[in-house]
Amino acid sequence: MSGKLYNAACYCRLSQDDANDGTSVSIITQKEMLRDYCVKSGYSIHDFYCDDGYTGTNFDRPAFQRMYEDAKSGLIDIIVVKDLSRFGRNQGEVRNNCFNLVAKLKIRMIFVSENLDSDDEEFFTDLKMVFSNVINEIYPLDTAKKVRVALRSKAERGEFIGSQAPYGYIKSPADKHVLIVDPETAPVVAEIFELYAYKGYGYNSIAKLLSSRKQMTPAALQAKRAHRPYVDKDKAPKDEYDWHHDTIRVILNNEVYLGTFISGKRRKPSPFDKYVVKVSEDKWIKKDNHHEPLIDRDLWDAAHSKMDGRRRTTTTGFVNIFTKILKCECCGKVMGMSNFGMKDMTDVKNIFYVCNTYKKKGKDVCSSHYIRYDALYETVLEELQELLEMNAEDKTKFKQTVERLVAASSADPIDCLKRRATELEQKLTKAQNVIGMLYADRVDGKIDETSFTVQMKTFQGGVASMNAELAEVKQRIAEEVQKSESVDSFVDVLSQYEQIDHLDQEMLSRLIEKIEVFDATEDDEGHTSQKIRIYYRFIGTLVK
Repeated sequence: MSGKLYNAACYCRLSQDDANDGTSVSIITQKEMLRDYCVKSGYSIHDFYCDDGYTGTNFDRPAFQRMYEDAKSGLIDIIVVKDLSRFGRNQGEVRNNCFNLVAKLKIRMIFVSENLDSDDEEFFTDLKMVFSNVINEIYPLDTAKKVRVALRSKAERGEFIGSQAPYGYIKSPADKHVLIVDPETAPVVAEIFELYAYKGYGYNSIAKLLSSRKQMTPAALQAKRAHRPYVDKDKAPKDEYDWHHDTIRVILNNEVYLGTFISGKRRKPSPFDKYVVKVSEDKWIKKDNHHEPLIDRDLWDAAHSKMDGRRRTTTTGFVNIFTKILKCECCGKVMGMSNFGMKDMTDVKNIFYVCNTYKKKGKDVCSSHYIRYDALYETVLEELQELLEMNAEDKTKFKQTVERLVAASSADPIDCLKRRATELEQKLTKAQNVIGMLYADRVDGKIDETSFTVQMKTFQGGVASMNAELAEVKQRIAEEVQKSESVDSFVDVLSQYEQIDHLDQEMLSRLIEKIEVFDATEDDEGHTSQKIRIYYRFIGTLVK
């Protein structure tokens, strides 16, 4: 029996992947085991915290977060878990959370199966802790690899493996890997293509039309069919009929509506990552005539011919060269082109841009960010002419100037970073050799257990610190190399122009990623000025 009366938190976890792991047991069995252990040890059980169906690769779990808050509030002073794998399978996060609970919150932790107790001085350096964490992390990595191979095999056989069918389709009740036409939404998809290809509608105008009809958005329809609320990240209800132009764009670019099956466009680097990365097109799985199409090839080609030729020439002959690249600095939305109600758009002083959010939702959401076409045109032209002039005078000096501006946020030059990486790698090699000799001396009986533990603790702490710094240095080196390559790409494209006396859409699309427009400001003397910020392709903005 323990001399102190502890308020114990009994933590249990089981995910679908863990259910296939021979070392895991059910939530009920875990609870019984922990209850027996606490009774035997004389601990008072404050509560059971059970995450049933949550992965161990991260700690975004409701029961764990509730337990952590209770620990901070002083409601518990000991946490009892069956084993380390139930606590987590990401060794870095396991160690961090153990450290925060034990060292910062002064919570005692016990992992029953491994006989690990944070009251022991060697808790964090115990080899059982180290090796168990490594093994626990290997399991989800191995499982993820097997799952990825299995899913790719299914996709190569033409089986649909997505969690949700694309808008316009549903999964067959007889086989969830087969797509069939959704009679409720398929006509909407076909109409979107026809409106865009043949009837002069753009993304925004189609979105407004569907919203006015009270046509439920794809995301809202998914939520309704899954019997879950349609809410934002703050649990506030969202407008079920608020179509966005990006939704229209995605539909118009999805080859699934031609009957084409595509899989493997994105993937997660590892089960521990929360983000996805794009996969090169040559590695996609693509099968034509896979399922029933919603549109024919002629309609697809007509829509995409319009996209490819989007110079945005108006009926008056005016070309909107800033289409898609002009953004509101405040809300980030595209700036829309307007005029003063005049049919004659030959006088560019009558043409201006305003924020689309302002146009759609009013001044309570965003301001107009009004800017005249001619003022914007002259500002962009002057900046590009200045860059071209600098490049023509001295290409080497110009490149160095751009590199300096791009790398202005870097604290250390790349040569210093590389030298530091080499130093750390050499120190790590020496430390690993010493650790190896320590193990050999312990096996041969040249040093006792106490000396071995003390020295191992010292070296392992140093190795962990050096590994963390090395990873950070290598990441910074990679970022610096990428910056240098990006500058080369930008200078190469810019150098294709010797001089320019006018702007066109092709030039802007090759050189500029986006242009942010700020609100106009007025000084004390009543003089008005307006700032724009140009983000160039490859390198971003050049702050001089």
